[in-house]
Amino acid sequence: MKIIISDTGPILSLAYVGRLDLLYFIYPDFYLSEAVFAELKIYLPRYSPDHEEILKDIVPHVISIGHKDWMEDFGDNLGPGEKECLVLVRETGIKSLLIDDASARRFAESLGIACFGTLAIIIKSKELGLIEEIRPIFQRLTNSDRFFQLDLMNAILIKLGEKLL
Repeated sequence: MKIIISDTGPILSLAYVGRLDLLYFIYPDFYLSEAVFAELKIYLPRYSPDHEEILKDIVPHVISIGHKDWMEDFGDNLGPGEKECLVLVRETGIKSLLIDDASARRFAESLGIACFGTLAIIIKSKELGLIEEIRPIFQRLTNSDRFFQLDLMNAILIKLGEKLL
């Protein structure tokens, strides 16, 4: 399945916990806009010592939008990255977004776009047997400035039969 990454959150979070490989394994056909990539170049060094290698690996997944004027259709409440990704949805027909930003997610869902976030990738990784336990990853995320609700993470842990945070 092809997906578009609509904000830096998922890549930053997975890089921080050292599990960006999960994204590549589950969704090898992912794309992101030039604006999201530009933000990654700024923020990724804070989250991973391997930021240069990660950026080099992501370059082939970066695509340019053809209709910059379409960005105006999405108002003032979204950032350039989210707007470019919504343009990419129109241009490519890819209707799945990997997105952590709550307000941008609600907006995209109001347009009928399927959205999921970092936690969904981690859950799917366990379901596929790529990881044995989610708790160590969640624990690491709680020590970062990446914001995920503790109640939500604990609900996921309960559902999967793991010890709470």
